Amino acid sequence: MIYGIAIGLIVLLFSMAKDEPIANRAVGGLLCVALVEWHMRRVVRQRAVGIPRPIADLAPESATAHEENHSYFLRHWRGELSLGVSFWVNTLLGAIALIAIGVVLGEWVAQSQNNYSVAALWVTMWSCAFAVLVWQAVGVWRSAAHHVSATGKGFWSGSAKVVVIVSCVGFLSQLVSFGIPTIKQSFDRAAWLNANGKWQFRVLNNGTELEVSGGIGHGFAVDLERMLAATPTLKLIHVNLGSGGLIAEAMEASRAIKSRGLATYVSASCVSACTLVFMGGAERYVQQGAKLGFHAPSMPGFTQTDLAYERDKQRLYLMTRGVSTGFATRAMQTPSDNMWFPTDDELIAQGVATKITTGDQFAISGFGNHTVAREELARELGKTRIYRAVQGRDPRLFDQLVDITYAAIKNGQSMEDVRRETLPLISKMYGASLPLSSRDALLRNARLMAAEYRALQSAPGRTCLDYASKGDAASATAAVQFLSKEIKHEELEAMADAIESRMDLMPVPKMEDVQPEIQTALQMASEKVGNDIELVARLDDPTIDAAAGCRAATALFDALVALPPGDAEKVLRAMFAMR
Repeated sequence: MIYGIAIGLIVLLFSMAKDEPIANRAVGGLLCVALVEWHMRRVVRQRAVGIPRPIADLAPESATAHEENHSYFLRHWRGELSLGVSFWVNTLLGAIALIAIGVVLGEWVAQSQNNYSVAALWVTMWSCAFAVLVWQAVGVWRSAAHHVSATGKGFWSGSAKVVVIVSCVGFLSQLVSFGIPTIKQSFDRAAWLNANGKWQFRVLNNGTELEVSGGIGHGFAVDLERMLAATPTLKLIHVNLGSGGLIAEAMEASRAIKSRGLATYVSASCVSACTLVFMGGAERYVQQGAKLGFHAPSMPGFTQTDLAYERDKQRLYLMTRGVSTGFATRAMQTPSDNMWFPTDDELIAQGVATKITTGDQFAISGFGNHTVAREELARELGKTRIYRAVQGRDPRLFDQLVDITYAAIKNGQSMEDVRRETLPLISKMYGASLPLSSRDALLRNARLMAAEYRALQSAPGRTCLDYASKGDAASATAAVQFLSKEIKHEELEAMADAIESRMDLMPVPKMEDVQPEIQTALQMASEKVGNDIELVARLDDPTIDAAAGCRAATALFDALVALPPGDAEKVLRAMFAMR
């Protein structure tokens, strides 16, 4: 019946007002296909033949007078109107009523921030469609019966009843297969938004960074715009929206970040719609070990055509942000109930991230709205071996390290800030422990130093020489960014070895006592670097060639670990005692 078309128009109006196809063509398709396809061809053919005389023309005067005492609505319900009016005119009136309801609901949903607004739309439209169907079907059925009684002709009345039956069956079929599942999905979506569509902001690093965490619900983009406008010093957005959320809100947020030329950074988890926010960054950083998850969109009431349109729109957006076609396609081919987590190499190679980073230069983030207690932080640090080693050797120093880290998290400082304060304290304990540590710890640290110097040979300027000769916090901070994740992990383990194996009564030889062993090591090293080995005696001299000095230091430690273990132990104890 015509009300099927009306509902399609209602949903189209709603989708235009909302600017997202949350019900776009879904109900229209539902009822137009289920109702119109089944009987509009019959209706058109009937209309081409003509409309029977109204019952009112055949009824006696008393019946007309009786009809005037009732409302038009009730007269249709009782079948007192002509079959033509009941079938054609009232179907049109029902459609107009549904259009009016749809316009009002569409405007409300477009403006509403209520998580249940879409669910309310579906429930209301299906309820109204059902009410109109019942009113139309009963009225047409009764009018058809009266038509037979009045005219003695059954063709038009029979045809109308067939249309009513087909319409009702089609409506119920679509309600069961599409309407009820869509309503359930809408309520599930609303419940999810109530639980997860909440976000938090944290201004970090003296107002230059902002962390957004949680989920993306109604109003997220406006709230973010407000925060960006209130903090004009921002340069970087930590995007840790690990719950995902609403696509339309994510796209608006992404455009806000993009328009300001801000960088984005993931330190913990960014999945689903969050990835759209992340892609707004002019520079896009991902911390080593962080998770970036992609999948196709899923929305209640969407037809396959709607979903394909949304996938194409997101794929195009990813590509306009520099992502490869292959990556964007694979992301949109991942089912909505699954999640694809690309590797760091894939993120860089396919244009998603501009850099994989340790994140040390950025403020510490990734805790969301969870307030980290000092005791909790102490437990977490205690799970790391180097901190556990410090705690076992000097509990008061461990407490000091916890206090420094805790203050940095609260104040939105970076790991570099933490390292500048904690590294000298840990290095002091490490330096005092190294000459008193076990043979295995000595050899492990010597091999580590050779590996570090070798890695730093490609570092700019005097990075390698300063690290080898000074050993202070500044030179270590400058060098660490050029060391691999594996080397940095080994450094922490080797330091823990030295602290844990320290024996205060261990005898330490003097340099003059180990000259023969040193000469042997120097001879072995000279076979690799020639006369440049002499540079190890003046690595702190600013006039020497930095690259040659770094190679000489590397060759020396390679030679030391190649000595017989007993000889290597004596030389390393004496050398480390001097440091």
